[in-house]
Amino acid sequence: MEIIIIDDDKIIAMIHQKLLTLQGIYSTRIFTQATEAFEYLNEYAHDVEKQFLILLDINMPSMDGWEFANKAEKLKNLDNCTFYFVTSSVNEKDRIRAKKINLIQGLIEKPLTKNKMKTLTDKLDKVFQ
Repeated sequence: MEIIIIDDDKIIAMIHQKLLTLQGIYSTRIFTQATEAFEYLNEYAHDVEKQFLILLDINMPSMDGWEFANKAEKLKNLDNCTFYFVTSSVNEKDRIRAKKINLIQGLIEKPLTKNKMKTLTDKLDKVFQ
């Protein structure tokens, strides 16, 4: 499984990557620009031999998480991709809006912790077995 971390805050992205490493997951890729991440996803995520977990920040410049998710929904053959919003927003409107996007499997509040990452990776292991 390849995990794609999309967050404009490079320090936060590196912390998330470190938490994943502590879980034994080394195949991570960080994007601080959502547009670059979208290009990568469009080019490589159709590889049915791989599974992708996309951890997507909501509030970013240029292209925010909402726009990214809406554009990604229009791509074909993303059955091997699982998307989660990772955000510091505690706004209930964001939770409601996230539930309306079929592509998004859930919303995880920052800061990510070792326990949150373990819960998420365990859940994904069951899905992708």
